[in-house]
Amino acid sequence: MKMLKFPFYWFMGLMLLVSACGDDNIIDDDDEPTPTETAARTVLAYMVGDNQSSGASDLSSLLKVNLDSMKVGMKSVDSSDCNLLVYSKLSGSNYSYLIRLENENSTVVADTLYSYSDVNPLSQSTMLSVIQTTFSLYPAESYGLVFLSHAEGWVPASTSASRSIGMYHSTSMDIADFQEVLSTSGYHLDYILFDACFMSSIEVAYELRNEVDYIIGSPTEIPGPGADYSVVVPALFLANDYAEGIADAYYQPYAEKYTGNTPMSNENWTGGVSISVMATANLESLASATKQILSAYEYDNNLSDIMYYDRRSTRYYYDLDGLISHLTGENADYTTWRTAFDAAVPYWQTTARNYSSYGGMFSMDGASGVSTFISRSSTSSSTLTFYQSYDWSVDTTWLQ
Repeated sequence: MKMLKFPFYWFMGLMLLVSACGDDNIIDDDDEPTPTETAARTVLAYMVGDNQSSGASDLSSLLKVNLDSMKVGMKSVDSSDCNLLVYSKLSGSNYSYLIRLENENSTVVADTLYSYSDVNPLSQSTMLSVIQTTFSLYPAESYGLVFLSHAEGWVPASTSASRSIGMYHSTSMDIADFQEVLSTSGYHLDYILFDACFMSSIEVAYELRNEVDYIIGSPTEIPGPGADYSVVVPALFLANDYAEGIADAYYQPYAEKYTGNTPMSNENWTGGVSISVMATANLESLASATKQILSAYEYDNNLSDIMYYDRRSTRYYYDLDGLISHLTGENADYTTWRTAFDAAVPYWQTTARNYSSYGGMFSMDGASGVSTFISRSSTSSSTLTFYQSYDWSVDTTWLQ
């Protein structure tokens, strides 16, 4: 999710107005949609606002800005061969909506397909229904997913704080539940763009490795504005090198504005950004290489030289490369491991510093773009037990 500058980090999104009559480009359609011809790619943007809860800020007003940005981006997309649909749950209404953004002679129309009343967008049944409805109505040769809301990587879902993916009122969704939804849907994804904080986590990517080809996200908090969808939307439909293209479209607008200074507003974000791409086909080789390192070297509980992305006291997200570098001293074993890492992470970009709503501007020295968890003395036994359920922990024996 994107980060609000002062109160929290936030997913970024585009928004559907909660009342169809509030925007001339949103059309009520009482007719049941019928499946279309097979397109090149169908993309679903899954936006979860209505986030008010203890410690979390509501993203709905920010998500509204993003719809305008997506509409601009769709002007460069051929809607006859590319489908962009948005599921949106925002504050101010009991309804959520599934809409299609369609380019009609350079005028982008938001066509409301379905409205849903009193559903939790982070329940498995709701998410599964939306995904299957979207992809069955708009079949394609390939599929993409953009997820926008509050988020926090691998950490267990909580009823009182932003954990894992999504925040709706005071509920969220565990990664294992998200993985089950994707697996049950019957649709394999080309990519998932997490426009959300802390989602470039090795634990998350490894858990999703069988459901998607590429994971695109940030290892740290993302800026309040999130993606510039006027640039990112066309990249969502690239035929080749699409994962790197999407990540670069995300990164470049921030790189151009970067000054290294604390951003004073979401409208003029000067605090930079970081983003990476993980190729899931190479993650099992990385897991095998990591297990070899962990079995050969003993961890000494010294974290002082390992970069961490989480600027809160919890520090759930340390740099994966930093951990292996610390263990090996960057010897020949590290060089072998790094080859596997580079194959699994084909794209990584960051400005020299990033902004955290908890610690201000901080250096990205020592960052490689992928986080991992390292247990500390303050880690609760329940958190450690939960972590040990992840495939990454099991297959690498990390913290088992």
